[in-house]
Amino acid sequence: MSVATMTALGIARNTKGAFRTLGVEPQKAVDSAMEKIAAFIPSEVIGVYVVALGMLSPQRDAGKWLIFGICIVLVPIFICLDYVLTKKRNPNTKLTRRVGIILAILGVVAFVAWAAAMPGTPFLSLHPNATAAGGVSVMILAAFMYKIAEVFDLVPKVK
Repeated sequence: MSVATMTALGIARNTKGAFRTLGVEPQKAVDSAMEKIAAFIPSEVIGVYVVALGMLSPQRDAGKWLIFGICIVLVPIFICLDYVLTKKRNPNTKLTRRVGIILAILGVVAFVAWAAAMPGTPFLSLHPNATAAGGVSVMILAAFMYKIAEVFDLVPKVK
């Protein structure tokens, strides 16, 4: 089962038809938004987050927040490493530090929204409807982030 599907199921469980009142098919809308937002997050970080939550299965909120914190630190690290490797492999590339910083910011924002939309998110310790709020933020951010990325010619490829 894909991460987008798991998230859609979690959101559908928590929204109790909120998307249907908007005339949107929840599964398709969330899948599309999750794919777009996940394109801004290094796949290594998504893997670490999902595997850590799955294997460690922290029962306390502190454990979930620790995994989230580690992953949020990893996002800009992996983006910076990708930036350096791209510059090394192709010195004539148009990538600048400013672009790298923009990508790192977009990646962190995307990860926070994505993690908030996931079932079992640590954000549930802050509010019982955190997953639904995370899903809505993913949908909104996916649209805005793609526009920002288009402005800077940084649109990531969606699988």
